[in-house]
Amino acid sequence: MSKKPQSTAYMYASARIRALENGVIGRDRIAQLADAADMDELYARLAEYGVALVRDENGVQIESVLSGILKQALVDVLEAAPAPELFDFLRYPYDCHNIKSAIKSYLRNLPCESSMT
Repeated sequence: MSKKPQSTAYMYASARIRALENGVIGRDRIAQLADAADMDELYARLAEYGVALVRDENGVQIESVLSGILKQALVDVLEAAPAPELFDFLRYPYDCHNIKSAIKSYLRNLPCESSMT
């Protein structure tokens, strides 16, 4: 097992992620989006901000756009982290329920197979 990383090893990663958070959208951009006359103008502004819009015959697919943003955010976190393997659990979108069940089983001294929540 690898040794525990020093807390100072994540100082760069923390600062990088904070900068990314602040750079995603600021008050000025929110105001510009709110002032958009229609959805086409809104989508044009989002494209200017670097948001990759996913379109099909029905228009812009918001779920796909949001998934793309989340995937890029994970890539940014992994690139900034000194030990990116520690964040592998974030790649499993439905494991939060399994983790919660395992923790509850552990706290109740129950085998994980019989835990129901």
